[in-house]
Amino acid sequence: MNTTCNINIGNYNLTCFDLEETSAIYEEIYIEGIYLPKWKLTQNPLIIDIGAHTGLSTFYFKSIFPKSKIIAIEANNNSFELLKRNIQSNGLSSEITCIYGFANHSDGESQITNFSTRPSISGYLNKSWQGGYTKESETKFVHNVNINEFSKKYSSIDLLKIDIEGYEHELIPNIKDTLKISKQIVMELHPISSRDLKSTILVLKSIFKELIYTANGQVVDTPSNTDLTMVYGRV
Repeated sequence: MNTTCNINIGNYNLTCFDLEETSAIYEEIYIEGIYLPKWKLTQNPLIIDIGAHTGLSTFYFKSIFPKSKIIAIEANNNSFELLKRNIQSNGLSSEITCIYGFANHSDGESQITNFSTRPSISGYLNKSWQGGYTKESETKFVHNVNINEFSKKYSSIDLLKIDIEGYEHELIPNIKDTLKISKQIVMELHPISSRDLKSTILVLKSIFKELIYTANGQVVDTPSNTDLTMVYGRV
């Protein structure tokens, strides 16, 4: 049975999964500020939150940018149900759009893994970063959210946030049009392989004029293939 907890974020009340997991995510986002943009945004930015989980990142953006419009995408069905509930219960359905699906560069479906011992953890396409979780899992097919469609719908995106458990190495080289209209990017970069890492960084460098990397809370010259790295970029 999935256990939940409640957490207050400013004027918002969120229902999340167990307190241990929520506390760890809260510390990363609200204390360490891993998703805080490095450069100034407009007062009413358009933010695309890819890998929104139960909404901690989404509501973080909403708390620091109250006039923002946010599109929150989540592939885990358990997390998505809480994300949707949190948006509705806080009266933000007109300001935050939540989309259930796997962020990809094409239409169709993708196979993901849901870990039975961690009901909120999924989105690991085959061969993506496993993060040391147990092998007790079930695989399922989830429809894709084609990120390339955003470049057709919007002329610009103020902030593109990506945290998709290693699949960014497949996504980034194939969504260049959407990257080009994104004024800033905030992304968690997972260590998959040296080749994937170099390929992803080359694409980012070709689009964003300035890039900042941090690992373990410290600025680093370049991402390594052993540590999780936060990437911040602006065009």
